[in-house]
Amino acid sequence: MNYETLLAEVRQGKLRSIYLLYGEETYLAQQVARAIIDAAVPAELRDLNVTVHDRDPQIDNLIGQIEAVPFLGGTNVILIRDTRLFRAVSPEPAGHSQDHGRLVKLFSNMPDYSHVIFMTSHKVEKRSTLYKAVEQYGAAVELAPFTLREARIWLKDRLNRMQKKITPEANRQLLAAVSLMPKISLSFLDSELTKLDLYTKNEREITEGHLAASLAGVPELSVFAAIEAASQKQTDKALTLLAAQLGAGESPLKISGLLARQVRLLWQTKDLVQSGTTDSRALAKRLGLHPFVAEKLLEQSRKFTVTKLKQVMLNIAAFDRDFKSGKASKTMLEQLVIELCQ
Repeated sequence: MNYETLLAEVRQGKLRSIYLLYGEETYLAQQVARAIIDAAVPAELRDLNVTVHDRDPQIDNLIGQIEAVPFLGGTNVILIRDTRLFRAVSPEPAGHSQDHGRLVKLFSNMPDYSHVIFMTSHKVEKRSTLYKAVEQYGAAVELAPFTLREARIWLKDRLNRMQKKITPEANRQLLAAVSLMPKISLSFLDSELTKLDLYTKNEREITEGHLAASLAGVPELSVFAAIEAASQKQTDKALTLLAAQLGAGESPLKISGLLARQVRLLWQTKDLVQSGTTDSRALAKRLGLHPFVAEKLLEQSRKFTVTKLKQVMLNIAAFDRDFKSGKASKTMLEQLVIELCQ
């Protein structure tokens, strides 16, 4: 079962007794857990009938909470935010198998008035009897980072809920910004869209100008803009963008990592062009990027030689190594940017 199917099921009131929500995209897990609670327990009873644990409770306590008859004959929901019950553990702690066995037995005969939600951002052991019991009697759903296609659908829905329209060019740039992220974080996107909503609170349509002002501080976009400036030999602008990120407290290692990713994309672009891929849409498909970004990469790649890009990659690797050992300072990042501009 995937995220969309699960959420549709919950919104239709079709609730299962047991849920395991696992994977890196914790924002989605929180959204699904909230939807389950909203569907299962009336707002006025949530303080009484919803129990939240930040980690696994003792097995006796968990079983007791699941079996306890809810107040006023309603429904119980027990939410465990950072469970470790489904992780592979070697060697197994004493009593581990026995505890699992008790839970498996309970899962096979859950009271119809209780729902339990397990959440974890870690990998799970799918071969375990406990995981298989959740699959058999409930639902186990992996919540991985979104693809660009999935993010596009999510953004459209989020903008609809904000009751905002977006101009075609602003939408194109927003999707391009998302495609620049090494991993698409919905928590980050939700936060940025909330800020954008506040920034445009008196207006119904989001424009390029709104987007530029709201997302100016996003590291991925700032580094992309610095590369664009470097391709135009605009050293002062590139250094100003770098200084703004460092001044905002961004880690030099994060910035060097983003810089390496962009230089690597330029290198890949040159290789693909040399092998005959000259159309931005074909390039976007090969690199997994938005066509707007691919178009920019095509333009930028013409301004750099492969020799220059190779040397910059080597220098970034040297910076990372020296910075981690305390031999490099932020000034070396500036030298990397200056080198790109020359």
